[in-house]
Amino acid sequence: MKRWSLLLFLFLLPVLAVGFLFHRPVSAGPVKVFVSVPPQKFFVERIGGNRVQVLVLIPPGADPHTYEPKPAGMAELARAAAWFTVGVPFEENLLPRISSANPTLAIVRTEEGIERTATGRGGADPHIWLSPRLVKKQADNILAGLIQADPSGERVYRANARRFQAELDALDREFRTLFSPVRGKTFLVFHPSWGYLAADYGLNQLAIEAEGKEPKGADLARLIQEAREKKVQVVFVEPQFSSRSARTIAESIGAKLVTADPLAANWADNLRKVARAFRQAAR
Repeated sequence: MKRWSLLLFLFLLPVLAVGFLFHRPVSAGPVKVFVSVPPQKFFVERIGGNRVQVLVLIPPGADPHTYEPKPAGMAELARAAAWFTVGVPFEENLLPRISSANPTLAIVRTEEGIERTATGRGGADPHIWLSPRLVKKQADNILAGLIQADPSGERVYRANARRFQAELDALDREFRTLFSPVRGKTFLVFHPSWGYLAADYGLNQLAIEAEGKEPKGADLARLIQEAREKKVQVVFVEPQFSSRSARTIAESIGAKLVTADPLAANWADNLRKVARAFRQAAR
């Protein structure tokens, strides 16, 4: 009897080993994944729940247009199950290195299927996480990526995604009502991060920065004149950029500076706060 038990165990051992390698045990703990910018952490956690551990590549205050990850962050990313990209510039330089270090890392392009606005520098505006309508598409891509990384969690992910999509629809309705009285009006920002939000709700974003450069001389004078004509009373700045030019314009037209952070981790509350500020400032 013992001999047959031993033979049965030896026969089943390869099968058990394969099962261990290709199926995530229930008690294995959360799946470690990375995102590029803090708002994405909010999205992935809304869908992944406690089945995922979400780490962010860009630290608070860093500029996603020029950020270069530290070696420790690179090493941590190389050990992750998935990386949810969003189309920010630093990703393209990083992708070949990370794929080489970890060929099994799943690259989930949450920006896939989204038509992005062209910029003056020949690229595309990456700030798709600031539009509730575009986040709905990103949520679809996140859901697919989580199911790929953790198939056993599919039922949980789909249920969470349905709730998140409903929340996004409610936020979209809230913003349509909020901005309805000021459609066609203008708000002034330093860095043009808010173009998708403005386009969704019929506003005009007037940016101080052009093609990544602060205005000088005639361009600065033109902006000051345009801001005066539009009776701008608020200039929105971001913590990731210098506010020097914005301060100059604000002082010239008697406006105040207000911070609008496009990279705040508490995405929904922050977007509501910024939207209310834009609504109040729109002229």
